[in-house]
Amino acid sequence: MMNLSNKMETRETFRILDIHLLVKKLLTLYIVLLPFQSFPLLFLEADGAKQNPLMKALSYSDEIITLILLVILLTFVALKPEGFKIREAGITRPLIVFVLAGLFSILWNGVYAVQGVLGIYDFIKNIIIIYLFTSLIWNEEEILTFIKYLKIVVLVLAVAGIVGEGLALSGIDPQGLVEFEEHTRRLGLYRVVSLTGPGNMNYLGMYAVLCLFLIYATTEDVLRRRLQMAIVLVLIFLTLSRQAWLALVIMMMLLNRRWMLPAIFLFLLVGVFAVLTQKYFSPDIYYRSFAYIEALRIFATSPLFGVGPGMFGGVVSVIFDSPYYGGWPDAFREMVYKMGSLDAFWPVVLAETGLVGIVSYIFVWRGLYRKTRSVSCKIKENIMLFRLGAVLRAYILALVFMCFVTGLNKPFVVYTFFALCGMYISISYRLNNKQAT
Repeated sequence: MMNLSNKMETRETFRILDIHLLVKKLLTLYIVLLPFQSFPLLFLEADGAKQNPLMKALSYSDEIITLILLVILLTFVALKPEGFKIREAGITRPLIVFVLAGLFSILWNGVYAVQGVLGIYDFIKNIIIIYLFTSLIWNEEEILTFIKYLKIVVLVLAVAGIVGEGLALSGIDPQGLVEFEEHTRRLGLYRVVSLTGPGNMNYLGMYAVLCLFLIYATTEDVLRRRLQMAIVLVLIFLTLSRQAWLALVIMMMLLNRRWMLPAIFLFLLVGVFAVLTQKYFSPDIYYRSFAYIEALRIFATSPLFGVGPGMFGGVVSVIFDSPYYGGWPDAFREMVYKMGSLDAFWPVVLAETGLVGIVSYIFVWRGLYRKTRSVSCKIKENIMLFRLGAVLRAYILALVFMCFVTGLNKPFVVYTFFALCGMYISISYRLNNKQAT
């Protein structure tokens, strides 16, 4: 009895001191809290503290935290190199091709080395999170617990957003829960940002779409599932985000044939809504149209490898004051510096890395799609995890479309999604180990 007790005590002590488990818990906490990352900015701006060090740290926190996550990844690789199987992630080869294309473009165009390398990093900083979460190897219980926390978060955001909309329509300032300005209203409603901070309506909508289908895939109780989905659907509607609504349509079409007709009807409504809420599409007036034309013009001058990472459209080009904005109209130049980027991902990839870069990046997405499908094929008997794989694959396509109208740079959307992908891919490691034994 003493030996058995000592063994159990030793195992428990080892588990408490397990760095692997500690990293998992810290990463879970970090990802779950990401939607609230920018909320403090609202109060700092209200106090006129734009130069506040905390506000600046929050503004660049995604870059800072990405570096921290990379340090964690490298530390984990050093401690447990056998757990890091870079080839198994499904995206490694096209990602390497993309990086090489970017490096060649830097040399070809004579881009300042630091600027170019940072430009490449800006493209890949989000997607390489997959490697960290894949290497940690998660079991089914851990994945479902992580998703449970995400469902709680999105319901909190939904309730706060709905309350904020009600207050705003009553003439009461909801203190940052909605864009409480008349010129931002659509269809007579205020755009909800809930607790995600100013300007995050579109990203909140995309986050809610992901969580909506996580609820669909992983909630067994029918009544609870329908109630939670209804609440989140209200949140998606109140963001009044055309890209979130389009993502919802794409997910509906891909995940359930019974939703096809409602999805087509919703797609038509989104089209009508887009026309009604966007009065001008002329590049002389509309910033996004102008930016697309500029990106295509630059691509025409350097079609194969672009003008170099960090030179056009991304946050690095703004930091290094790229000369490509010199001839822009004052209003558009001020906008790109204010926003910190072009607010569209694919035109930036096309202009900075050319045809080679954008094709290789598309193959990164293709590799991720195929890898998640491969995992799903191995676990068909587990209905919940099988559905989760279908949700992840459908969301890949939703993100691809999102990148036409916004950037791939909001941590609480992309980190959450890529973390889930990494967890899901890690299932194949566990299955392979079982087969080996």
